[in-house]
Order: sequence, then structure tokens, then C-alpha cells
Amino acid sequence: MSAEWPAEAIAKIEHVVGEWNEEHAEHAHIRLAWREREMRREQEELSGESGDFQEPAALVSFLDKYFELRLSKCGDPDYPDSCQITTSFKEWAEEGVTEFPLLPTDDIKKLYNVMRNCKDNVTLSLLPDSRPSILIVGLATTVPLETLTPRILHDALFRLTSSTELVMDWLLNNKGDDHWSMDGGNE
Repeated sequence: MSAEWPAEAIAKIEHVVGEWNEEHAEHAHIRLAWREREMRREQEELSGESGDFQEPAALVSFLDKYFELRLSKCGDPDYPDSCQITTSFKEWAEEGVTEFPLLPTDDIKKLYNVMRNCKDNVTLSLLPDSRPSILIVGLATTVPLETLTPRILHDALFRLTSSTELVMDWLLNNKGDDHWSMDGGNE
């Protein structure tokens, strides 16, 4: 893995964000706060070793919403490096929500609507729970780093924002776009 890679990847993201903000000076800006140094320190403390941490991460702010952006270097030159952007339900949810919602496996209509409200290339971020059940911790989308442009970054943030809000409506309020009924599901 190239020692220059993290710096090059970070520079690519900063260039894309800078272009977006320049082209949309009168509209909402995308803001970045890199966590790469903090994560490197944490990794060194956990491993007891000093070294380069190769997956820089940033907190992204756009339209009063927060996302985590993580860059990953692919070890195989035939595959692109990636830029993953995620949301967390704990950070997006209304006050009073202290736990991640469960995947509604006992309600097929709700499960269908939760899954269908994920826009193109947006997936549920899932973790197993000890109950046993499955927690939905947020949503994610991944874009190949080499294809990232201001327009593609904006599209990814828009799809992730829209999907997160629609999925949260179903999980927390049991309402929203009813794809079950629109797609011909029986009551």
C-alpha cells in the first residue's frame, strides 16, 4: 500500500467538496472534518504499535445533516478504492431515541417498506443483537473513489438523506411511502 495513498485520497475528496462549494456558493455547502489523525492515535493505542492508519474518515455536514465518510484502499489493483458514506439513526433520530431500531422481521409489510425505501445503491447498516435480533444502525452507500465528482457526491448524499428519512419514518412512526400496497401486496 502506497504511503501517499491516504493523502491522495483525502486531497481527492477535498477537491470534490471544494468544487461543489464553489459551484454552489449561494446554496448549501458541504463541510468536512477529518478524523484520520484521531483514528490513527486510537488504532495505535489499541495495537500498541505506531504506524499509518490507512482508512481516513471524516464527519460530513450537509443541509443540517451529518454523515460519516470513510475512504478504503483496495488491495487488488483491478478494483477501485472506495468512498463509503453512512448515516447513524442515533444521530438522526428525534430526541428520546436511545437505542437502534430492530429490523422488523415479525412484520413483513413493514420489513418490505423499510427495504424498498432504500434508494438506488443505499443499503441498511445491520448488526446482530443478543436478543437475538438484528439492529439497524443506519444506512450506507459506497462510491468508487475514482468516479467521484461534485455531482456524484451530491447525488450520494441526497439518496442517503432521502432513504434515511423514509426508513426512519417506517421504523419509528410506522408510516411513510407504502410500497407494499403500491406493489400489489395483500393486507
